[in-house]
Amino acid sequence: VDFINKGKIRKSLREYEKAIVGIVSTQPAIVIEGGRIVAMGGFSSQNNTLKPAVALAGRVPVKVTDENGKIKIGDFVTPSSRAGYGMKCKKGIDCIGAVVGVALHNQKEKEDLILVMVR
Repeated sequence: VDFINKGKIRKSLREYEKAIVGIVSTQPAIVIEGGRIVAMGGFSSQNNTLKPAVALAGRVPVKVTDENGKIKIGDFVTPSSRAGYGMKCKKGIDCIGAVVGVALHNQKEKEDLILVMVR
């Protein structure tokens, strides 16, 4: 949530940020926008920073870091200290209200793109 620009969203800016609404999807299958539904391929949010498509459910690729160690399948993913990136939730108490999803892939690189089920 962007607290400066009313009604807008922004990338997460700090680790364990709780003011999160979902994960931005660059290739959504379905987008509901006001009174219309756009299905598969009819919507591109890659160049639309003012109205990005936010995944509220489903599987979405997420950029991640190894800030809390490499992510394994089943780990909770939470915002990292790097803007727009996720990290492994190491301690559940720190992640209450700050989990964006559950990892469906293992992280292989220091910075990686993994599939996450939105939570």
